[in-house]
Amino acid sequence: MLAKAWTGVADGGDAALPVKECAPSCGGRISDVPTDNGARAHDVRVVSYGP
Repeated sequence: MLAKAWTGVADGGDAALPVKECAPSCGGRISDVPTDNGARAHDVRVVSYGP
């Protein structure tokens, strides 16, 4: 099964992730969502699995 959508979530202050926006490199097939996790840059939590 192929993914219908992909969302890239990136913390602007995360030094381990040099590229924060993937959509321009992927022809707009990815939705970029900026986040701010404060001191816990790698602490991503799923809120919901929406359609």
